[in-house]
Amino acid sequence: MLYRIKQNIQSRYVKNFVTLGIGTLVAQSIPVITAPLLTRLFSPEDFGVFANFSALMAFIIVVNTGKYELAIILPKEHKDAINIVALSFFILVFTTICLTLLSAFLIKPITLLFGNNSSLNWILLAPLGAFFANFYLIINEWYIRNDDYKGLSKNRIGNTSGITGVSIFLGLVTQSWGLIGGQIFGQVVSIFLALRRIYFRDKPLLKFITKRKMGYFAKRHINFAKFIIPGQLLNTASALIAISLITFKFGFFHAGLIALVDRVFGIPSNVIGSAVNDVFKLQITETYREKGNCLKVYKKVVILLFSVAVFPFIILFFVSPTLFPFVFGEEWVLAGKYAQVFCLMFLLNFVSMPTRWVFMVAEKQKNEFVWQILFCIFSICPIVVGVLYYDILTTLILWSIGKSIAYSIYMIMTYTIAKGLNFN
Repeated sequence: MLYRIKQNIQSRYVKNFVTLGIGTLVAQSIPVITAPLLTRLFSPEDFGVFANFSALMAFIIVVNTGKYELAIILPKEHKDAINIVALSFFILVFTTICLTLLSAFLIKPITLLFGNNSSLNWILLAPLGAFFANFYLIINEWYIRNDDYKGLSKNRIGNTSGITGVSIFLGLVTQSWGLIGGQIFGQVVSIFLALRRIYFRDKPLLKFITKRKMGYFAKRHINFAKFIIPGQLLNTASALIAISLITFKFGFFHAGLIALVDRVFGIPSNVIGSAVNDVFKLQITETYREKGNCLKVYKKVVILLFSVAVFPFIILFFVSPTLFPFVFGEEWVLAGKYAQVFCLMFLLNFVSMPTRWVFMVAEKQKNEFVWQILFCIFSICPIVVGVLYYDILTTLILWSIGKSIAYSIYMIMTYTIAKGLNFN
């Protein structure tokens, strides 16, 4: 009997992984397939502006919900979890209003920091873009809680389809706002589709939302805000500072080349890794609660990710310098060399980042915060040294080495915690 139950659970995870994996593959094929069109509609400078916009938006996303959406999966009862959803959305609305007003007040100093004295309005749009991105993340966590990986797959396909479709449309109409407008309005489309799927099914749960329960869960899960936000602020700040320094020293052109590399290699690897994390986080949570460790599941995840990624990244290392100009146009030839520089970093990121849920389920947010500090140091210091003393290619090599070291340290920490040991 117990064996059958175990087999059913394992088959459920395999089914969920396949379902979400197929959805993620389809979703990520859309921006990859359309990338050659986008690189002909938009210049490297346009991608550079979008890279700075995305970095600022990512920084805002960290604080927008207090990270309470990560706790949606934890309560046993849906009537409790719906209060965390409401709490996350309430915080999101409040912070979006405050940050929009703040960005309007500080727009000129921020623009000078970014080294762009002519275009100001995209900075004001960053809080709005972050609002829809956070809203989308809240919905996704609710889908995960309900074991609705089919719906989650559809969400991801709708998200990338909406963003890419609107970007292409706006690129044909007005190049200057196409990528940013596509990001914002594309997510509006995906959110509408996701809400339509769950509204009628979960509408009865709305009556269980109360201020008292929202306050209770705000206190109960305060560690998500106390330890994850500072750590991820360091993480996103390092990315923001890095792309800002590169833009200031080398210009929007090179920032745009880096943005294309991230769009083609970095974002798909992050999303695929996120899909693995979404599937296995529930299994990790259940296993850790039962046994006090999750080493077996951890090894399964790492081996799966490494086996999937190692050969494609080896191939990309050798073909990128000729692949990029062939696919995206001669204007993007340097992006192929930059992709070659980042291959090891992307591989380590792909393997290590989906294991982050180990920190959450073991309530080791303090340990992750320590790593975020290290990541910030290993990310910013190489960029500063490169910007001060070297050319763009050497700067990117130093940056890639620094981040690769940080991801290796991350693997050591998560492995230790997965064994059920304290990391000192």
